[in-house]
Amino acid sequence: MESRIKFTRYHGLDAFRCFAMLMGLVIHAPLIFEIPEIVGLENAYKYPPLAGIILSWIHSWRMPAFFILSGIFTQFIITNWGAKYFLFDRFIRILIPMLIVTTVLNFFWDQSFQTLYHLWFLYYLFIISTITAILFIIAEKTKIKFSQIITSNHYLMSLVLYLFLFALLVFLTDGARENGLKTDIPKVYTDINLVSFLYHWFWFFSGQILYYNRKILDFKPSKIKLLFYFILGLITHFSLLILVFEISFRSFSINILSVISTLIWIIFFVGFFNKFFHRESKILNILLEFSYPIYLIHIAPSIIFGFIMYENGFDSLTMILPNIILSGLSSIVFYYIFIRYTPLNWCVNGYKKSWFRPF
Repeated sequence: MESRIKFTRYHGLDAFRCFAMLMGLVIHAPLIFEIPEIVGLENAYKYPPLAGIILSWIHSWRMPAFFILSGIFTQFIITNWGAKYFLFDRFIRILIPMLIVTTVLNFFWDQSFQTLYHLWFLYYLFIISTITAILFIIAEKTKIKFSQIITSNHYLMSLVLYLFLFALLVFLTDGARENGLKTDIPKVYTDINLVSFLYHWFWFFSGQILYYNRKILDFKPSKIKLLFYFILGLITHFSLLILVFEISFRSFSINILSVISTLIWIIFFVGFFNKFFHRESKILNILLEFSYPIYLIHIAPSIIFGFIMYENGFDSLTMILPNIILSGLSSIVFYYIFIRYTPLNWCVNGYKKSWFRPF
């Protein structure tokens, strides 16, 4: 097992993860406009400028943030409880919920049982987690310590490592993200884009490394610094949008700007949530309970309510807010009826946090 180091619970990172999950309600609220069979080819993938800006902004940082946070929490579990426990936990908390939700959706929507929908993230994460666990099990048997390999007391060595990861992410962005913004995702189990997979894996690996850098995880900037990062994030994101969509600029430098913009927004959110969620609270506990089930469930109500709104004249912008509310509330109702008081919650929120605990 990796040598343990004292790990204070980072409530800010928990809050950031919950926020990123709930942003799925936003990006999927107008999802009906990505189904040409319903809205027609003439209306498909057409968004008003404001809707396009909002959605592209969320896409620019959300999935890299997921994988970085997953890498941090992965290293925490492996360091404290070992790789075998981590693999079992991922099987229960990731693989089983993914298989249940996709099977139900595919059954009712008469789709191929390989269709992943929005849960492609869990699919990639489970593969990465399994490989990571196997590597750590081998490392434990051979007495190799990951922490000694990737940590260095020398500033120059650490800088070289971070620059190497940055260069890899820039290189992989070209084949992983369309226009440096939206991720190329698998639609079925066999549809794996190796470049996109590696792109997300290196964000995950970056999170594993950050686990040992407490100065970054403890980042609590002043309000002035937060405002600075927020403005800088807006500048880099709008610069990317202007270069891609207004000037039709295509160059490798787009990849560099994409990674920089993503990093700035992740740094901003880590600082923001560390500052305002630095201790346990009722709000955080509510977010921790509901965010994952909402993430799992919301896609169906988002499409159903989106269809109803489309039939009643809503466009992709005006349907966003009402659909967030309706699909979010209906996901919570579904959670209470089918998950919270049943053994399914052992897989969603864990046995210790479940109401039903017969053992």
